[in-house]
Amino acid sequence: MKSKETGVMIDIGRKYFRPACLIRLIDIMAGLGLNTLMIHFSEDAGLGIDCPAYPWLAGRDAALSPQEVKGHVDESFLSVDEVRAVVAHAAGHGIDVIPSLDSPGHLNYTVKKFNDYVAEKGALDYVLDGDTYRAEFDGGYRFFKNGTLLSFPEGTADVYGISSFYVCEGAVSRVRGTRNTSVSRGFDMANPAAEAFIKSVIDSYAALFRSLGCDKIDIGGDELLGFGEAVVPTDILTRWQQLDSWKEAAVARSGKPTAVAYDLFVLYANSLKARAESLGYKSVRIWNDEFRRTCDTGWTTDPALHVQFDSDFVVQYWSTRALYESPASLAANGYRLINVDSVHSYYVLIESARKDAPESYLCVNPETIKKEWSPYTFGNITDGKPKKGYGLYSDEERSMIAGAFFCDWNDCPDLRTDDEVISELEPLLKAWASVAVYR
Repeated sequence: MKSKETGVMIDIGRKYFRPACLIRLIDIMAGLGLNTLMIHFSEDAGLGIDCPAYPWLAGRDAALSPQEVKGHVDESFLSVDEVRAVVAHAAGHGIDVIPSLDSPGHLNYTVKKFNDYVAEKGALDYVLDGDTYRAEFDGGYRFFKNGTLLSFPEGTADVYGISSFYVCEGAVSRVRGTRNTSVSRGFDMANPAAEAFIKSVIDSYAALFRSLGCDKIDIGGDELLGFGEAVVPTDILTRWQQLDSWKEAAVARSGKPTAVAYDLFVLYANSLKARAESLGYKSVRIWNDEFRRTCDTGWTTDPALHVQFDSDFVVQYWSTRALYESPASLAANGYRLINVDSVHSYYVLIESARKDAPESYLCVNPETIKKEWSPYTFGNITDGKPKKGYGLYSDEERSMIAGAFFCDWNDCPDLRTDDEVISELEPLLKAWASVAVYR
């Protein structure tokens, strides 16, 4: 049986890491027997790798970080040749590389860059699957598909470009980023021209990494609607219920009159998976918090009423909030899991890390990791066990674990240099690797 994945995810979307630092991380991983590196290069604050299809796209914008950035943020990004060298070094040490490009949320930077580029140049033409798209700006945005002007609710696409927005009972507001209030959390999935651009970006990166021998990919799918205010107070209507234009598009595209806005997300995720598989990717991953989300969407697992996720997604399970389907339930429904438990397997540069004694995430305690965590447990431990549904105990349940990752997130990239991040990760990885054992 092929060995399970035991690896590290590093966030180079928010923070630039020199190739030498990534090589150093790979060497540390190899010494610990870790076999997979996930390179997360798209985030709210930037794209960390040169985009072959759009040379103007990659970079970083500190104003889009979810928390305040007080120091200089390096706007550098990895070239294609540098990526090629990093992947080759990993392969030479028996380490697989997984590209991680997050959508349809966590796209503040990409959305802003597209909108600004079109506003500056006046127009942008691009092609996807034989269809020609055009975005224009002349005091407002207009979008075309094969020469036909696309129509949108008044005060939406013409104002927000490809940004996502709420439309509810005729009122409109942007789906805001985590901290920044002027840029969208993601793109408008009901806009075919917006979807085509994002897919063309993903295709470009996916083709690059596939050419380097990578056969697994993470398509993201988390925290799609952010945490800002919607049109209607969310104690009256949930955010997902305030997306009238997405619901309309979901009904039209699925052919199901019972479809809701969330069905549009399911259609999008399935389409990305199909595109990746057409390139030769054998495993497609998605984060757990928006996956099979029944708590506030109006979506159900009844295929007669709603679009269903493809059965062989691999789910990266990070958040154990009661809102989300449990690991045990996902396993029982046939989904393989990657354990990325945010309690024990996260190193995050956040504002509290500026204090002398960081309060959370940064410098996860090695002793706690060794005492409480295993690849089969998720979340907080009470009396030696996780809450019901968050520990996998039977052989059948445990067979659904595809692997586990320790994750580095750089929300406040100015807090540490790239070398300092690697140095602080090393003792945590040593402790984590010692208990990342599959039985």
